[in-house]
Amino acid sequence: MNVDLKIDLTEGKIIQICEVTWNAKEKIKTLWNTFGIGPWAIYYLRPPDLTDHYYKGIKVEDGSFICASAKSGGVHYEVSQPEYGMGIYSELLETKGPGLHHVKLYYSDIEKAKQEFKKKGIFVLEEGKYRGDHFVFFDTEKEHGVVWEISNCADAEPDETYP
Repeated sequence: MNVDLKIDLTEGKIIQICEVTWNAKEKIKTLWNTFGIGPWAIYYLRPPDLTDHYYKGIKVEDGSFICASAKSGGVHYEVSQPEYGMGIYSELLETKGPGLHHVKLYYSDIEKAKQEFKKKGIFVLEEGKYRGDHFVFFDTEKEHGVVWEISNCADAEPDETYP
């Protein structure tokens, strides 16, 4: 199945809301059956496609997570699940349990955006690259109640789809 994830990419605007769960595939089935959200594009973020992955400044050599995305209105709704290795998703699940995790903004120039946020006292918590997409999570939960992420939202072919 072809999953249309095309949305308006306006610099600095919200493009995604994400929740984290222990079982992404079960969660997307529930969202599809209960709310009609979908279809879903499912991605397995693992080496070698996952590169330059750092968590709290430490290089993550062997980490993996699943991200499933669906278009809902003008944004993506994402469900993420850690598979193994250290990272931001595992930390949330272990400390708070499943739930809302982050809001993502679009920026075409990630390095420039990182520097602008750093000037505002907002620092990187986790970042990586996956099939052309450069994503950065900021350490904003204490101040803003949620993690904020930026990404250049590169178009990648999903590993699976649902339904």
